Amino acid sequence: MKIKNIVLPDGLKDLTYKFMKGIINTFDREKKLNSLDALSLYLLAGNVNTYLECEEQIAKNGLVSISDRGNESLSSYAVLQKQVQSTIITILKEMGLTLHSRSKITLNETSDLSEIPFLKLLSK
Repeated sequence: MKIKNIVLPDGLKDLTYKFMKGIINTFDREKKLNSLDALSLYLLAGNVNTYLECEEQIAKNGLVSISDRGNESLSSYAVLQKQVQSTIITILKEMGLTLHSRSKITLNETSDLSEIPFLKLLSK
């Protein structure tokens, strides 16, 4: 499956596809879409899809599972969902897709581009 030449895993849930399409379209619109980010976007899509699958299984079977001995424990889906959530947050932060990570991005606005040292060097 591809969105703007970014390959994503096959069989994504509709919600995952819409989420990833929104991110990719936003990056493209802001001229930030880069093929170097393809693996991060692929991993993000896979992890979001897994998170949603866990959510469905938890809704269907509950948060707690009971062993054959009668012991209650957290569902394996709940454990996996927590791990996947951590991975998703890490990827989102790396890509500047959380409120906190966006607040750290600063843009230097210079009205006179000739004052940028690197551009001065190139013009010589």
